[in-house]
Amino acid sequence: MSRTTRVVGTPATPANGATPASPAVPGGSSRHNHYFLTGAELTVWRVTGRFNFSYVDYSDLATKETMYQPGVVLKLHDNFSLITEYVNWNRAHGGTTKLDHSANVILYASF
Repeated sequence: MSRTTRVVGTPATPANGATPASPAVPGGSSRHNHYFLTGAELTVWRVTGRFNFSYVDYSDLATKETMYQPGVVLKLHDNFSLITEYVNWNRAHGGTTKLDHSANVILYASF
């Protein structure tokens, strides 16, 4: 007896690299890429301030992406933290496209 499973919907990671906000670049692969990532954080008492910056240059596609991500973490308990962050992620390819421009709140639990 054979059994067939069918899944309907949008895949979590599209095969062509496209997202609803950012269509795929035709022929979109780049052999020459340059990445830069840096970050810092400072903790005082139960509060941690942090900042991350990311840059990539897809040279073969004349495309650049930048991401700025400041955030604050409040340690509520040894096992619980409240994380707030702002994400500003842009792509420059013949113009600037915002890939993500969001404020996020996360309740993090670890046991």
